[in-house]
Amino acid sequence: VRHIFNENRYHSRARGDVFLNGIITNRGAFVVTMGDEIDPLGGVEIQSYDPRCIMLPPDAKSYDTKDWPEVFTVEPWTYAEIEDTFGEAKADECFGEINADEDFSRAGSFAHAQGVDDAGMGEDSQEENDNEFRDVYVHEFRSTRKVWRFLDVATQDVFDIPVDEMKKDEAMQIARETGTIVQQRSAPGVYFRQFCGDTLLREGWSQIQDFTVVPYFPYFVMGEVL
Repeated sequence: VRHIFNENRYHSRARGDVFLNGIITNRGAFVVTMGDEIDPLGGVEIQSYDPRCIMLPPDAKSYDTKDWPEVFTVEPWTYAEIEDTFGEAKADECFGEINADEDFSRAGSFAHAQGVDDAGMGEDSQEENDNEFRDVYVHEFRSTRKVWRFLDVATQDVFDIPVDEMKKDEAMQIARETGTIVQQRSAPGVYFRQFCGDTLLREGWSQIQDFTVVPYFPYFVMGEVL
Protein backbone atom coordinates (compact mmCIF):
# COMPACT_ATOMS: atom_id res chain seq x y z
CA VAL A 1 0.00 0.00 0.00
CA ARG A 2 2.81 2.42 0.83
CA HIS A 3 4.51 1.64 -2.46
CA ILE A 4 1.31 2.36 -4.41
CA PHE A 5 0.76 5.63 -2.54
CA ASN A 6 4.35 6.74 -3.13
CA GLU A 7 4.30 5.85 -6.82
CA ASN A 8 1.09 7.86 -7.29
CA ARG A 9 2.29 10.79 -5.14
CA TYR A 10 -0.87 10.28 -3.13
CA HIS A 11 0.14 12.20 0.02
CA SER A 12 1.89 15.07 -1.75
CA ARG A 13 -0.61 15.69 -4.56
CA ALA A 14 -3.76 13.60 -5.04
CA ARG A 15 -5.09 13.64 -1.49
CA GLY A 16 -4.65 17.41 -1.14
CA ASP A 17 -6.40 18.07 -4.45
CA VAL A 18 -9.40 15.94 -3.51
CA PHE A 19 -9.64 17.49 -0.03
CA LEU A 20 -9.56 21.01 -1.50
CA ASN A 21 -12.28 20.12 -4.03
CA GLY A 22 -14.39 18.70 -1.24
CA ILE A 23 -14.08 21.76 0.98
CA ILE A 24 -14.87 24.20 -1.85
CA THR A 25 -17.52 22.31 -3.85
CA ASN A 26 -18.81 19.81 -1.23
CA ARG A 27 -17.54 16.90 -3.33
CA GLY A 28 -14.22 15.43 -4.37
CA ALA A 29 -13.19 12.19 -5.99
CA PHE A 30 -10.37 9.82 -6.79
CA VAL A 31 -10.36 7.45 -9.74
CA VAL A 32 -8.53 4.17 -9.13
CA THR A 33 -7.70 2.06 -12.18
CA MET A 34 -5.23 -0.54 -13.41
CA GLY A 35 -2.80 0.81 -15.99
CA ASP A 36 0.76 0.96 -17.26
CA GLU A 37 1.54 4.70 -17.14
CA ILE A 38 3.40 4.50 -13.80
CA ASP A 39 4.62 0.92 -14.04
CA PRO A 40 5.17 -0.50 -17.58
CA LEU A 41 4.29 -3.95 -16.21
CA GLY A 42 0.97 -2.67 -14.86
CA GLY A 43 -0.18 -1.47 -11.49
CA VAL A 44 -2.68 0.56 -9.48
CA GLU A 45 -3.06 4.18 -10.57
CA ILE A 46 -4.72 6.78 -8.31
CA GLN A 47 -5.69 10.18 -9.68
CA SER A 48 -7.74 13.09 -8.43
CA TYR A 49 -10.81 13.56 -10.61
CA ASP A 50 -12.96 16.55 -11.48
CA PRO A 51 -16.05 16.07 -9.26
CA ARG A 52 -18.18 18.00 -11.75
CA CYS A 53 -17.72 15.11 -14.18
CA ILE A 54 -19.30 12.48 -11.93
CA MET A 55 -23.03 11.79 -11.80
CA LEU A 56 -24.02 10.28 -8.48
CA PRO A 57 -26.88 7.76 -8.52
CA PRO A 58 -30.06 9.38 -7.18
CA ASP A 59 -30.73 6.47 -4.83
CA ALA A 60 -27.24 6.44 -3.26
CA LYS A 61 -28.11 6.56 0.44
CA SER A 62 -24.70 5.56 1.76
CA TYR A 63 -21.27 7.15 1.62
CA ASP A 64 -19.80 3.73 0.78
CA THR A 65 -19.79 3.03 -2.97
CA LYS A 66 -20.42 -0.65 -2.25
CA ASP A 67 -24.03 0.39 -1.65
CA TRP A 68 -24.27 2.28 -4.96
CA PRO A 69 -26.02 0.52 -7.86
CA GLU A 70 -24.22 2.54 -10.57
CA VAL A 71 -22.15 5.61 -11.33
CA PHE A 72 -21.45 7.71 -14.44
CA THR A 73 -18.28 9.60 -15.33
CA VAL A 74 -17.65 11.78 -18.39
CA GLU A 75 -14.64 13.37 -20.06
CA PRO A 76 -14.27 15.51 -23.21
CA TRP A 77 -12.37 13.68 -25.97
CA THR A 78 -11.07 15.13 -29.21
CA TYR A 79 -11.37 13.34 -32.55
CA ALA A 80 -7.68 12.40 -32.43
CA GLU A 81 -7.99 10.89 -28.95
CA ILE A 82 -10.98 8.75 -29.91
CA GLU A 83 -9.32 7.70 -33.17
CA ASP A 84 -6.08 6.77 -31.41
CA THR A 85 -7.88 4.67 -28.78
CA PHE A 86 -10.84 3.16 -30.64
CA GLY A 87 -10.08 3.61 -34.35
CA GLU A 88 -11.13 5.89 -37.18
CA ALA A 89 -14.56 4.31 -37.66
CA LYS A 90 -15.59 4.94 -34.04
CA ALA A 91 -14.26 8.52 -34.19
CA ASP A 92 -16.29 9.20 -37.34
CA GLU A 93 -19.43 7.84 -35.66
CA CYS A 94 -18.92 10.00 -32.58
CA PHE A 95 -18.32 13.21 -34.50
CA GLY A 96 -21.03 12.48 -37.06
CA GLU A 97 -23.77 12.38 -34.43
CA ILE A 98 -25.30 15.72 -33.42
CA ASN A 99 -28.45 16.00 -31.37
CA ALA A 100 -29.92 19.45 -31.88
CA ASP A 101 -32.02 19.27 -28.73
CA GLU A 102 -29.25 18.22 -26.36
CA ASP A 103 -25.70 18.80 -27.60
CA PHE A 104 -23.04 17.58 -25.15
CA SER A 105 -20.18 18.27 -27.55
CA ARG A 106 -18.63 21.13 -25.57
CA ALA A 107 -16.35 20.84 -22.55
CA GLY A 108 -18.18 21.61 -19.35
CA SER A 109 -21.64 20.91 -20.80
CA PHE A 110 -22.04 17.91 -18.50
CA ALA A 111 -21.12 20.14 -15.57
CA HIS A 112 -23.75 22.67 -16.69
CA ALA A 113 -26.35 19.91 -16.69
CA GLN A 114 -25.41 19.02 -13.11
CA GLY A 115 -25.59 22.64 -11.97
CA VAL A 116 -22.14 22.60 -10.39
CA ASP A 117 -20.16 24.45 -13.05
CA ASP A 118 -18.08 27.51 -12.20
CA ALA A 119 -19.57 30.92 -12.95
CA GLY A 120 -16.76 31.82 -15.35
CA MET A 121 -16.97 28.65 -17.43
CA GLY A 122 -20.28 29.10 -19.23
CA GLU A 123 -21.30 27.75 -22.60
CA ASP A 124 -20.39 30.95 -24.42
CA SER A 125 -16.73 30.61 -23.55
CA GLN A 126 -16.75 26.97 -24.67
CA GLU A 127 -18.36 27.77 -28.03
CA GLU A 128 -15.39 29.95 -28.90
CA ASN A 129 -13.01 27.03 -28.48
CA ASP A 130 -11.85 25.79 -31.89
CA ASN A 131 -10.78 22.43 -30.50
CA GLU A 132 -13.91 20.36 -31.12
CA PHE A 133 -14.63 17.38 -28.95
CA ARG A 134 -17.37 15.09 -27.66
CA ASP A 135 -18.30 13.94 -24.19
CA VAL A 136 -17.36 10.29 -23.63
CA TYR A 137 -19.30 8.59 -20.84
CA VAL A 138 -18.45 5.57 -18.73
CA HIS A 139 -21.36 3.81 -17.05
CA GLU A 140 -20.37 1.38 -14.29
CA PHE A 141 -23.04 -0.78 -12.70
CA ARG A 142 -23.29 -3.89 -10.57
CA SER A 143 -24.33 -7.20 -12.05
CA THR A 144 -23.68 -10.94 -11.65
CA ARG A 145 -22.04 -13.57 -13.82
CA LYS A 146 -21.35 -17.29 -13.67
CA VAL A 147 -17.91 -18.21 -12.33
CA TRP A 148 -15.89 -21.23 -11.31
CA ARG A 149 -15.14 -20.87 -7.61
CA PHE A 150 -12.00 -22.57 -6.30
CA LEU A 151 -11.96 -23.05 -2.54
CA ASP A 152 -8.90 -24.13 -0.57
CA VAL A 153 -10.38 -25.84 2.49
CA ALA A 154 -7.14 -25.66 4.49
CA THR A 155 -6.45 -21.94 4.04
CA GLN A 156 -10.03 -20.79 3.24
CA ASP A 157 -8.64 -18.92 0.22
CA VAL A 158 -11.16 -18.39 -2.56
CA PHE A 159 -10.65 -17.22 -6.13
CA ASP A 160 -13.10 -16.97 -9.01
CA ILE A 161 -12.60 -17.48 -12.73
CA PRO A 162 -15.40 -16.52 -15.18
CA VAL A 163 -17.05 -19.50 -16.81
CA ASP A 164 -16.61 -18.02 -20.28
CA GLU A 165 -12.83 -18.04 -19.79
CA MET A 166 -12.51 -21.68 -18.72
CA LYS A 167 -14.23 -24.91 -19.72
CA LYS A 168 -15.58 -27.31 -17.12
CA ASP A 169 -12.93 -29.98 -17.84
CA GLU A 170 -10.17 -27.41 -17.34
CA ALA A 171 -11.70 -26.26 -14.04
CA MET A 172 -11.94 -29.85 -12.75
CA GLN A 173 -8.34 -30.55 -13.79
CA ILE A 174 -7.05 -27.48 -11.92
CA ALA A 175 -9.06 -28.48 -8.84
CA ARG A 176 -7.47 -31.95 -8.83
CA GLU A 177 -3.97 -30.54 -9.28
CA THR A 178 -4.30 -27.91 -6.56
CA GLY A 179 -6.38 -29.91 -4.09
CA THR A 180 -9.19 -27.36 -4.10
CA ILE A 181 -12.96 -27.66 -4.30
CA VAL A 182 -14.54 -26.26 -7.46
CA GLN A 183 -18.08 -24.94 -7.63
CA GLN A 184 -20.09 -23.01 -10.18
CA ARG A 185 -21.93 -20.01 -8.78
CA SER A 186 -23.19 -16.53 -9.57
CA ALA A 187 -20.68 -13.95 -8.39
CA PRO A 188 -21.19 -10.18 -8.15
CA GLY A 189 -19.08 -7.94 -10.33
CA VAL A 190 -18.91 -4.52 -11.96
CA TYR A 191 -19.79 -4.18 -15.63
CA PHE A 192 -18.97 -1.05 -17.61
CA ARG A 193 -19.95 0.54 -20.89
CA GLN A 194 -18.03 3.41 -22.48
CA PHE A 195 -19.96 5.34 -25.09
CA CYS A 196 -20.24 8.63 -26.97
CA GLY A 197 -23.77 9.55 -27.97
CA ASP A 198 -25.26 6.39 -29.48
CA THR A 199 -21.84 4.93 -30.29
CA LEU A 200 -20.66 2.12 -28.01
CA LEU A 201 -16.88 2.35 -27.70
CA ARG A 202 -16.18 -0.59 -25.44
CA GLU A 203 -17.77 -2.69 -22.71
CA GLY A 204 -16.85 -5.55 -20.41
CA TRP A 205 -16.31 -6.70 -16.86
CA SER A 206 -14.11 -4.54 -14.65
CA GLN A 207 -10.84 -5.96 -13.38
CA ILE A 208 -11.72 -4.82 -9.86
CA GLN A 209 -14.79 -5.63 -7.79
CA ASP A 210 -15.81 -2.05 -7.08
CA PHE A 211 -16.33 1.21 -8.92
CA THR A 212 -13.28 3.13 -10.08
CA VAL A 213 -14.70 6.26 -8.40
CA VAL A 214 -13.74 6.84 -4.75
CA PRO A 215 -15.69 9.83 -3.40
CA TYR A 216 -14.95 12.34 -0.68
CA PHE A 217 -17.78 14.37 0.83
CA PRO A 218 -17.35 16.61 3.89
CA TYR A 219 -21.04 15.94 4.56
CA PHE A 220 -23.20 13.23 3.04
CA VAL A 221 -26.67 12.80 4.56
CA MET A 222 -29.36 10.52 3.06
CA GLY A 223 -28.00 10.82 -0.44
CA GLU A 224 -27.59 14.59 -0.29
CA VAL A 225 -24.22 16.35 -0.56
CA LEU A 226 -24.42 19.32 1.82
